[in-house]
Amino acid sequence: SYNLPDKILLRSDGTSVYITQDVYLAYKKKKDFNFDKSIYIVGNEQNMYFRQLFAVLDMLQFEGENYHLSYGMVYLPSGKMKSREGTVVDADDLVQEVIHLAYEEVSQRYPDLKEEEKRERSVTIGMAAIRFYILKYNPKKDFTFFPDQSISFEGETGPYVQYVYSRIASIFQKSKLNLNDHYDPTLLTTEIELKLIDQLNYYPEIIDEAVNSYDTHLIADYLLNLAQTFNNFYTYCPVISEDIHLQMARLALIKCVQIVIKTGLKILGIKVLSNM
Repeated sequence: SYNLPDKILLRSDGTSVYITQDVYLAYKKKKDFNFDKSIYIVGNEQNMYFRQLFAVLDMLQFEGENYHLSYGMVYLPSGKMKSREGTVVDADDLVQEVIHLAYEEVSQRYPDLKEEEKRERSVTIGMAAIRFYILKYNPKKDFTFFPDQSISFEGETGPYVQYVYSRIASIFQKSKLNLNDHYDPTLLTTEIELKLIDQLNYYPEIIDEAVNSYDTHLIADYLLNLAQTFNNFYTYCPVISEDIHLQMARLALIKCVQIVIKTGLKILGIKVLSNM
C-alpha cells in the first residue's frame, strides 16, 4: 500500500540491520524528548531509505511525526569529492581559500585600510560568501560551488547583499540628518518607491513560507531581489536632496530596507558590515 520496494528488517540469523537500529532510535528519541516532530537532515541519496523507514514506523503505529529534510550534493569545479580517490577537500581549507580571496578583494578596493581591519572584513565577507552561495540554492538540488564567484561584490552573492547594507549606512552618514518619526510616507509616490515598499511587505510572508517548507533559499532569493530593487531605486531616486521632507521620507524607506537585510542575513547566519 506504500508503493515501496520490500525492506529487510532482520537477517536470517535474527541480527539487526541498519534500518532496525533506526527504528529503535526513533522510539528512543520519542521517549527521551517526547518530540512533536523529528527532522532527519540527510542527503538526497537516502530519499528511498527514509521513505521505507517512515513506512515501517507507520505500520508499527509510531506516535510522532517524522520528516526527512533532504539536501543535494555540493560539488566543486574539480567534481564530486570521493574519499576512495583521495579527492576530499577539507572544509577548513575551503573556508581559508575564500577568506583569502576576500582579503585580496578588500585590499584592492581599500589599499590604505589598516591590516587588522582588512583581515576582520575578509573573515566576515568570506563567511558570508560561503553561507549565502550554499543557502541560495534549493536544498534538494545539487550545485557546484565556485569560490571566486561566491566572493564577488556583484551578482547573486552574499557580499553583494552586504554591500547594499553598507551603502545605506554610507547614505545616512552623508545625509547628516537624524531619522525620527516626523516624516511623511505619502511623499513616496513614484513607481520605483512603491515597488520597493511592496518588496518590503513580502518579508513576513517569505519568512513564514521558509519556516513551513524548511527552505532557507527563499530568504536568500528574497534578499537578492530586495537588494536589486533598492539599487534600482537608488539609481533613479536620489535620497539626499534640497527637499528635506522628501529626504526624510526616503531615509525612512531605506532604513526599512537596511533593517530587513540585517535581520534576513542574521537568519542565514551572516553578519553585516557598515563599511565595505
